[in-house]
Amino acid sequence: MKKVMIWGLGNYSDIVFESLDTDKCELAGAIDADEEKQKQKWKNRYAVISPDKIKTDNIDYIIVTVLHSESIERKIKEKGMESEKVIYFWRQDVSKFDFINADKKKIFCLRRELEKYKNRAENAPYEFGEYRGPVIK
Repeated sequence: MKKVMIWGLGNYSDIVFESLDTDKCELAGAIDADEEKQKQKWKNRYAVISPDKIKTDNIDYIIVTVLHSESIERKIKEKGMESEKVIYFWRQDVSKFDFINADKKKIFCLRRELEKYKNRAENAPYEFGEYRGPVIK
């Protein structure tokens, strides 16, 4: 069984969490720079540690949940972590990891794309001058 940690407890961490196959991996905890998040347990169960306190000796993978993860990538390089141990959930093909359900990621991305097109379609009458309702001045 793989031992993993999640880095970044923002908007997308729940999708990553739901994508984990708990029969094949154990979530050892979470990493986040926010000191308020470090004072509490994530999901009332998992300890949250500072990026400065990471020890990867007994961790197989760290899964980065942040979309724009450049600062995390710099921190990882500074700490000298093995790049093979880091999974950038939103940038990598996660289907090669048997403990991650890649379909959850695909479904989330498709729903986001659908929402974007739905908003564009709803705004089209205004965008193309077809709206004939009252004008607010």
